[in-house]
Amino acid sequence: ALCCGQLVVGIEGPGGPVSLVQSTVRVHELEADSPAGQYLVDNSQLQHSGPGILFRRSKDLKDVVSWGEYAKWGTTIEGQDSGDGWVRYGGYFLPVEIHGVRVMTPQFEEAAGEAEVVVSNQSAANASRAMSFRKLLGSAKAAGKRTFHRFVYKWVPTEYVAADGGAQPCEIVGPGSKPDTYNIYVKPKSFSPYNVTNVPKASLRKVEKVKQFIATPKAPKIGTKGLKEVDDSKSSIKLSVSYSNDNTVMDLKIMKEAPMRTIM
Repeated sequence: ALCCGQLVVGIEGPGGPVSLVQSTVRVHELEADSPAGQYLVDNSQLQHSGPGILFRRSKDLKDVVSWGEYAKWGTTIEGQDSGDGWVRYGGYFLPVEIHGVRVMTPQFEEAAGEAEVVVSNQSAANASRAMSFRKLLGSAKAAGKRTFHRFVYKWVPTEYVAADGGAQPCEIVGPGSKPDTYNIYVKPKSFSPYNVTNVPKASLRKVEKVKQFIATPKAPKIGTKGLKEVDDSKSSIKLSVSYSNDNTVMDLKIMKEAPMRTIM
């Protein structure tokens, strides 16, 4: 605790004696907020059937705000990482992981600028004595704009080791319902693939996830170039029908071939 002095004017008025009053001030250690960042509400691994993640009032999974307030799957929100498995969004909290699976994926950003980079050949052990320069990947960096990259974590293909010691190639679908177990999709070479649930981690060659960036394809351009004009005289027959009772004439057009119709 620290002490501080406060000047208090006496009853005699402004010209009277002044007493020094000691008061105690409690000093709180404030938790420094981490900078805000973009987070993807990610359902790629959990594969939950619900619409999203419910907001919490505190860092407690049971402290739900309401069943109608949630962060929708696939959306990107701006929040602060508390460093203890929670992301603060406004006055609420969202868990980073559910059932051991990450559901709040940070979206890293790259900003154009200068930085000191060490060119090291220790890991690659390349025979070349230098590394050549490359052009920038896009004009966004050259213009100083920030580009966000979206990515997901994918399970690395592995092998399922059976009780008899035989191994079969498989893919990890996700975590099982029991601790340290996984649901897998076995793909044998000699017969049809099949699913196995709650496989112990020890029965798999390796359990590893890698980061995979999500490519955003450009929308195709639709134009009129290359379209051919259809000659109406070759695709239809024109007729004129005259009615004798009132001397009226009706023009008709009959298509030689019926156009293809598609039902969606």
